[in-house]
Amino acid sequence: VEFDATSLKQRLMERRSELKTAEGEIEQTLAQHKITREVQQTALMKAKYDVERAKLDLGKRDLVSKIEYEGAKLSLGDAEQRLKEVEARALSTIAAAEAELTGKRRRRDKAQYDVDRAQASIDALILRAPADGTVNILQNPRSGGPFGGGGVEFREGDRAWPGASILELPDLSSIHLEARLDESDRGRLKVGQPATVKIEAVPGKDFAAKVERISVLARVDFSSGWPPVRNFDLRLILDERDPRIRPGMSATARIAADKLPNSTLVPAEAIFQKDGRPIVYK
Repeated sequence: VEFDATSLKQRLMERRSELKTAEGEIEQTLAQHKITREVQQTALMKAKYDVERAKLDLGKRDLVSKIEYEGAKLSLGDAEQRLKEVEARALSTIAAAEAELTGKRRRRDKAQYDVDRAQASIDALILRAPADGTVNILQNPRSGGPFGGGGVEFREGDRAWPGASILELPDLSSIHLEARLDESDRGRLKVGQPATVKIEAVPGKDFAAKVERISVLARVDFSSGWPPVRNFDLRLILDERDPRIRPGMSATARIAADKLPNSTLVPAEAIFQKDGRPIVYK
C-alpha cells in the first residue's frame, strides 16, 4: 500500500535546499576565515619584525646620541604594544570565528535532521505485508450514504484518515466460519460438535468442521425481516484447508444435534402445539 507523498516530497525538497544553503554558508565562512587568518598572520609577522628591528636599533647605544637612544626605546615599546594588540586581535578573531562556525553547523545539523525526518515520513507511507497471502480490501465507510449504507471498497485516490482500516491480510493457517444460530436450537448444540460445511464457491465438496464457539448472549437480527429474531453467534473451524477457499465467501453449515432412526426430520419452526401435543402441518 502506498499513500500519496506529494506534499512530503515537496517538503523534502525544501529541507534539502535549506541543507544545501547551510552547507554553502559553512564553506563560505571557512574560506573567509582562512583569508582573515592569512591577513592576521601577515600583520603578526610584521609586528614581530618591527619589534626585532626596534631591538636592533636599541643595540646601537654606543653609536648614537642619548636622544636617539631614548627614541629607540620608545619605538621598541610601541612595537611591543602593537605586537600584543595584534596577538589579542588574532585570538579574538579565532574565538569569534569558532562561535560563528558553531552556530552555522548547528543550523546545518538541524537542516540535516529535517531532511532525514521528511525522508523517514515518505518511507513510512509505503506499507509492506509482513507475510505472503491474500489481501481483503475493506469498505470505505465515507463512500456510502448518510447512515453508512451502500459503501464501496477503498479505491485509488480515496482519502484516508488516522486509524482507518483499509486492508486485511487474513491468516489462512486456519479457516473459520461465522454463522447465526436460531435461539430455538441453542440448547441442542455444544462446543466440539462435528459439522458439515458447504461452500458455494467450492461446489461438490463437503468440508468437515466442528463447533468452536457459541456466544453467551443472543442478539437481535434485523436482517431477517419483521419482527426481528434473536440469533446466537456461532463459530466453526474447518478441519482442512483448501486453496480455493477465500475469506468472505458464503457457506452453509449443517450440524447433527441428535440421531433418531426411522424418523422424519422437520424444522423446529414447523412444529406447533395443539391440545398439549406437538403437531406438524403437511
